[in-house]
Amino acid sequence: MNIIYTFIKRFFAFICFLWISGCATHYEPIIVPEYSGSVKIQSSSATISTTTEIPAGDYLVADSQVFLSGRSNLSNHFGILGILVDQLNNSVSFDNENETLSVKFDEVLTDIIQKQVFDRELKIVNDTESPNLILLPSAKLILDSDNLAQIEFRLTVRIIDPISDIQSTKNYYFFNGKSLPISGDNSWSSDNASNLINYSQFALEKLINSASFDLFGNHKDYSDKKLRKYVYLKFPYSEKPLKVVLLNELDDYVVVSHENNGVLVQSTVLVVTKDLLSRK
Repeated sequence: MNIIYTFIKRFFAFICFLWISGCATHYEPIIVPEYSGSVKIQSSSATISTTTEIPAGDYLVADSQVFLSGRSNLSNHFGILGILVDQLNNSVSFDNENETLSVKFDEVLTDIIQKQVFDRELKIVNDTESPNLILLPSAKLILDSDNLAQIEFRLTVRIIDPISDIQSTKNYYFFNGKSLPISGDNSWSSDNASNLINYSQFALEKLINSASFDLFGNHKDYSDKKLRKYVYLKFPYSEKPLKVVLLNELDDYVVVSHENNGVLVQSTVLVVTKDLLSRK
């Protein structure tokens, strides 16, 4: 029973929130408007909304862009009280490592953007300039056992319309089942969270490359169902592969999205390494 419960909790918490949360909006392509000149980017040290953009019960490490998850699931049954209990449980699960895990990724992302070449020029701007795109990186450690946690990286993009100044949001997730201990040698928290920081470079590079390729219109043809290609993903602890729409394929990873009643969901994109691909 514990194995079944663990599977249900982790798999559906990850997949269902990841994509079902994006099913309510944005079925039309989300494409960066035609700005004049270079696209102004702000890599933000802020966090996504802890009330509307993360699963209930996830805990945000203070002064960080790191979320903790995986303990209990009372928020599904006891409303606000359950959410508070889940947040407390998730905080306590990583209690000794909370201070070490107080990490932000905006500087890592800025460094990656400055070293990459994109389809359109991206210009990093400071707080005194108005950006066209606001990028909010974050990570989530998902408790896998008493001292083992998987990691998921997320890049939230706020797209600002230059005429109306209205923002739309698109989320990019990177996941490959990477697990490390929470504490001890060679853990997520050891050596001032060096494994976490190093892994963020690996994940965020793939996320910003995938986001730039997508946001500048390279996936727009997939709105036509006849042009779509499909692959299957085999997630850890899942019994059946998940059928998804292939948006892009590179040497070691793929970029995919998912359909809702035959309509391509545009608000959420998943980037995964090829070892998660399945024949069916």
